[in-house]
Amino acid sequence: MLISIIIALSYSLINLMGKQLSLFEKENTQILEYNLFNSTLINDTNNSTKFTFDNEHLKLEFYDNSSIGYRIKNNIILRDMANKTDTFKINVVSHSFKQKSENKYSKDFLHLQLVLLKDTINVNYRLKSNTAESINKQLFNED
Repeated sequence: MLISIIIALSYSLINLMGKQLSLFEKENTQILEYNLFNSTLINDTNNSTKFTFDNEHLKLEFYDNSSIGYRIKNNIILRDMANKTDTFKINVVSHSFKQKSENKYSKDFLHLQLVLLKDTINVNYRLKSNTAESINKQLFNED
């Protein structure tokens, strides 16, 4: 009888540990997916020379005439390039592009509201405008 109690407790303990490891793996995957998306978007925006956006799509253009597009669709983020599409499985609650112009420099932001580890977070990404265009706007009042 004592051995059967020990076996039952051992089975329950192993089952509980398996569930905890599975939960840890899901949380770790969410964090890694977000970190990959975050670093990729920051790198792309820092290297881009021009960007355009509407409510559903962000398009970044580069010096070599290539472009990368970001779309948010069914709680995933798609990164479209010339010959492939990357998928980031991040639960996106809402997204918006905000155009702010407090001064002569254009400050555009991509605002995302994400669910990460059962918590809602808000992130803003500053979209860099072309430096030459910013200087021309300030010095020569060009639009």
